[in-house]
Formats: sequence, C-alpha cells, structure tokens
Amino acid sequence: MTVNIEDYVKKKKPKPVELRFGVEIECGVSNRPSLPGGWTHSDDGSIHTSLDSMEIKTVGPYSSNFDSFVHDLQAILDSIERKVVNDSCGFHVHISFDDRYYHQLLCSWNFYNYFMKRYDKTFPGYKFQDRKHKDYCKAFANYENFVGAVSHQVAVHDRDSCRYFAINHCYTYHGTIEFRIFPGSVSVPEIKRMLKFLFDVINEYIHLDKYNNDTYTLDRGDL
Repeated sequence: MTVNIEDYVKKKKPKPVELRFGVEIECGVSNRPSLPGGWTHSDDGSIHTSLDSMEIKTVGPYSSNFDSFVHDLQAILDSIERKVVNDSCGFHVHISFDDRYYHQLLCSWNFYNYFMKRYDKTFPGYKFQDRKHKDYCKAFANYENFVGAVSHQVAVHDRDSCRYFAINHCYTYHGTIEFRIFPGSVSVPEIKRMLKFLFDVINEYIHLDKYNNDTYTLDRGDL
C-alpha cells in the first residue's frame, strides 16, 4: 500500500540523521563583522540595501554542532553596529551527508513538493512566500522544469546555469544540497527556527524511506 508521508511521520518519531550544515547570510552592514575561526565574508553585488551600508555575504564553516554555531552567530551579529536586510537578501543553507545516498534521496520531485508544502504551512508570511518569485531562488514551475534544471545542477561542468532555484542540488560539485528559499535575516531566533524547520523536514523524509518495510511502496520519482 502507498503511505502518505505526513500521516506516517505523525505516528513514528524520526530518528536524527547525521548531517553537517553551512550557512550564507546576506545583509547590509555598517561595519565589517568580527568573525570567529572558519567564518568568512565577502562583498555581494546581488544585495541592494541602504546607501550607507556595505552589502556582504557572511559564510559559516560546515558543522554538526548547532550550539557552537548559534554561539558564533550571536557573536558575529553583536559585533555589527547596524544590520539591514530586505527582499534582496537571502539566507542560504548547505546540507551535507557522509552517505551520498541521502543526497540522491532528496534529489526528487516528491521531496521538493513535500518540502514546499511544509514551507508554505510553516512560513505563510509575505517575506517567505515572496522568495518563491525571486530570480535567485525561484520555485520550480512544474515537474518538467524541475527535471531540466536539476539535471544541470548535478552536472559538474554546468553547475552555474540553473542554480538559482529554491533548492540547488550541487552535491556533485560542492558535496552539498543548497536551500536558497529562505529570506535574509539577522535575527538569531528566526535563523534558529528556519534551521530547525529544515532539519526536521529532512529527517522526516529520510526516516520514512530508511525505516519502511515491504508493507510500504513509495513512489518518489527520484532522478
């Protein structure tokens, strides 16, 4: 029988899957931030905030230690006198697994739809929904658009031509899946909420596949 993903995860608590994550935080700043070891920043011409700010992208190192990440993030934001975000800014999250199978599992039309359904339910506000129409992180229009774009995303020689979607499957080049859909933020509680949402959705989807038995037949439409 075919099982609805949401019904299934309500009955079984997903077991955490080991993953590493890295972030890119786009914003306008009044001064260069003080960065802990492993963090970097660079100017970003795609960001357009107030005239008296510098537009930068701050990039965090890949980590599996969430508490350490939050500590570093708070210190970075505290070191900036004034921070500005608007609809030209994004919060990008890169996810990496030791087991390549998980990258391939998430590279599916079904996962994309599951993720977006949960995204819409969790983040109904305008700044979150507007991201689906931005040129740098737009939603896939349909299945054909998804297949065409992702086939380019996973091709090492063609990685830049189709990366500006809600999800960028760049694991053949960077070893990660990049979630570009989240809006820019300089709020630690909001960033924590977006990350927790992402981790939960990934764990739910992987859990369903990993712990199913012969009773369940899942049509995931994997590439």
